[in-house]
Amino acid sequence: MKKTTTLVLVLMLYGGIHGQEVISTQGDSHQGTDASIDYTIGEPVIFTGTDGSNSLTQGFHQTKWEYVSIDIHNVEFSASVYPNPVNNKLIIESENFEGKNYSIYDATGKIVTQGKLEYKKTEIPANEWAPGSYSVVLSDNEQLKLRTIKLIKNQ
Repeated sequence: MKKTTTLVLVLMLYGGIHGQEVISTQGDSHQGTDASIDYTIGEPVIFTGTDGSNSLTQGFHQTKWEYVSIDIHNVEFSASVYPNPVNNKLIIESENFEGKNYSIYDATGKIVTQGKLEYKKTEIPANEWAPGSYSVVLSDNEQLKLRTIKLIKNQ
């Protein structure tokens, strides 16, 4: 018991003497008369706490930032589009697939492919698409938009 207590005490003292530091390929530190700031690019902060003299910032490193989004034009229509990022095959899944269409646009707005949702789970070949950003527009037979999903195509 005495050895365990001594070991814990030594580790606590050692940890207090040697603070952690962030090593990043991008970022900087700035010190002013009233405040200081440290930042890294690509590391979203999820929490910062302080006890008055010490601060702790928690985050995670995002090495490859990819922007994706879903625009819901009709809340009564539900669909899943996956995987995102897509590689060889895109899947559109919806219980209410009858009378629904899909159009897939590249980043320039050109239609890459389009068709009808034929089944609850429609598979669309994506292996011929160039790597980049795409928009999947799901619509009804009157061409009213139901959902717009932005996705990334990997190599």
